[in-house]
Amino acid sequence: MEKKVIKKTIKKEVKAVKKPVSKIAVKKAPVTKKAEVKVSKPVVATPVVKTSNSTVKVSVVNVAGTSQGTMTLSSEVFGATPNQNLIAQAVRVYLANQRQGTSSTKTRAEVTGSTRKIYRQKGTGRARHGAAKGPIFVGGGIVFGPHPQDYSMKFPKKMKKAALINALSQKALDGVIKVVDGDFSGKTKEVAKLLRTMELNKKGIADKVLFVADKNENTARAAHNLAGLKLETAGTLSTYGVVVSKNIIFMKSAITDLTDRLTKKD
Repeated sequence: MEKKVIKKTIKKEVKAVKKPVSKIAVKKAPVTKKAEVKVSKPVVATPVVKTSNSTVKVSVVNVAGTSQGTMTLSSEVFGATPNQNLIAQAVRVYLANQRQGTSSTKTRAEVTGSTRKIYRQKGTGRARHGAAKGPIFVGGGIVFGPHPQDYSMKFPKKMKKAALINALSQKALDGVIKVVDGDFSGKTKEVAKLLRTMELNKKGIADKVLFVADKNENTARAAHNLAGLKLETAGTLSTYGVVVSKNIIFMKSAITDLTDRLTKKD
């Protein structure tokens, strides 16, 4: 009987333990919504670009180097926004078209010589060889040597004209364009003195100066025999010539001819 009473009391205790504990009512704190903070994007300043409507002024000197004031250049030719990619493409095409492509070598099939085996196949202790026209022998053929080919590239007229305008506009932005008003007598010492006055020579040699002459023959005669001075006209001026020059000297009448050439519609 005692065992039964003990078992009953144990079962009652177990049931009491298994009874669910009453939940304590806990007040939840109200959830406050976080205020949305709007972050404004940083304002990026747009670069100031020189438009085609802007005026471009350059200094004007006479044949002796004396200042004659300033001159306003055409904004269509000297005031465009430089496109460096177009200028680089024009220079690449120009340099490619200067290549002659006449370099040539002969292969072992083209050189003059006998096709007899140079020595027997076995027994010599040396490497096996065929004819003496092989590329490792003196007088033999050349492996993978150059052969005549055409390196020329095509460049549309409109792109060519636009590239020259961009190159001139870049030089105008750099402030390296100068204009000469007057006539030379044909003496080389006149142009040499002008370069010294304008401080465009280095150790007695013109420092990569591009001289754009007019139609006067005396101007070309006076400027064609100076070291470091490249002579061009309004009709032969190229993008490459403008890019490689540090300073550009225009005759005043050549400016008009060049403007007519570049603004004329094809």
